[in-house]
Amino acid sequence: YSPNWTVMPRISFSFPVSDNSLFYANYDIVTSRPTDIQINPITYMFIEDYATSIISNPNLKPQRSIEYEIGFRQKIGEKSALSIAAYYSEKRDQIQSFRYTGAYPTTYYSYKNMDFGTVQGFTISYELRRIKHVSFHANYTLQFAKGTGSSATSNSAIIASGQPNLRTLVNLSFDQRHAIGANIEGSIIYKDDTVN
Repeated sequence: YSPNWTVMPRISFSFPVSDNSLFYANYDIVTSRPTDIQINPITYMFIEDYATSIISNPNLKPQRSIEYEIGFRQKIGEKSALSIAAYYSEKRDQIQSFRYTGAYPTTYYSYKNMDFGTVQGFTISYELRRIKHVSFHANYTLQFAKGTGSSATSNSAIIASGQPNLRTLVNLSFDQRHAIGANIEGSIIYKDDTVN
């Protein structure tokens, strides 16, 4: 295992265009350790017995996500606002199953940081602040997510069938072209007319 150092900067700024409108932008890098793939030293001691199953890899690098977002927010009336935002995200060093062909003492299956993906989208949202104990929020998102693998085992069936470690761009499992969401919150106030 080789230690890894990770720097995760997060930069955000906003610029008021007028009293009723705001332009903003965000940039950040987020990394995550491969904690879901457990290390079992027994599999390395008896690697020929475990050659047909996927063996853990203790030398995996952290997965990285580099994200960009720009947006514009406009006040509409006294209690509501409209927001428009565009975002782009790069997924790097994603974990995928890999066949180490010709390894000593036998060919075996493990994991490797070889996958990547991109997510890009556009969001429009409307927010209505609380009026007479009721608030409302709605949004529409158009998103495109493409990459070489949705999970660490999405390639395992291909390499188990004897195919090479192929990577092609496909729609990821969380790709959703159109998403509409709405949220209504309300509260009820009871009056107590009892006299003590």
